[in-house]
Amino acid sequence: PSKQLRCFRLSPQQWDILNKLYPVLKILKHATDCMSSTKYPMLAQVIPCMDLLFKKLELKIADESLPLTVRRGIQCALMVLDKYYALVDDSIMWKTAMLLHPKYCKAFFHKAEWEGEWIDAAVTAARRVWQKHYK
Repeated sequence: PSKQLRCFRLSPQQWDILNKLYPVLKILKHATDCMSSTKYPMLAQVIPCMDLLFKKLELKIADESLPLTVRRGIQCALMVLDKYYALVDDSIMWKTAMLLHPKYCKAFFHKAEWEGEWIDAAVTAARRVWQKHYK
């Protein structure tokens, strides 16, 4: 390499960080691919995908063998994911889509160990939508 480009050469430590970051990026790529695999992603896919992302990223952040920079990056990703996940509470469409989907229904929330109070509120809100618009 030319002398001008040598300053951009990665050090062995930087290569190590990149190698340890790669599996984390694969998790995010897989989630992106899942949501992009159909022309129109379904609302009911969003919550299970986000739940899976949380679980996988929380396992990675707990891995003390990862460099601190990678774990901080995971922490930032979890904060962004949490921000968008909180928006689910503000919208009835996500809850209703999950409850009406034959694969998920109410059982998904129990299996995912969601709080009973939240599940009851989601069911009540979905019933209201049904009664107001479709009954």
